[in-house]
Amino acid sequence: MTGPATLADHVVPTITRAAAEAGRPAPRIGAGLPVCVTDDVDAARERAAAVFQVYGRSRPTGRCSTGKARPARPTWPSWRRGVGAGAVRAHRRAGVTDLVGVEFASHKSPDRARTREFLKSLV
Repeated sequence: MTGPATLADHVVPTITRAAAEAGRPAPRIGAGLPVCVTDDVDAARERAAAVFQVYGRSRPTGRCSTGKARPARPTWPSWRRGVGAGAVRAHRRAGVTDLVGVEFASHKSPDRARTREFLKSLV
């Protein structure tokens, strides 16, 4: 549960360097990305805050990409129609090879079907 900047600046280079030092090929890098394609971004953000609040409580304090200490918290893009592909591209540019879409739309919401259609379109 971190963003593209931390993946590009820390996670991907660290894992890739460790593999090279061990004489192994460049590894595949996986990242989970919470996704909800919606027309009601505010409601989706509220749902994400509730669903993913555990990460803010369970992860230790970390450092952001600027090196400043901050409490660890989950990050997620503001999903609405047409925006999600940019977040996917940002993760790809960061070095992620395997992106796992973690759908968090309400079971009764039309957002669930929209989110699944969006994720299928990326395959």
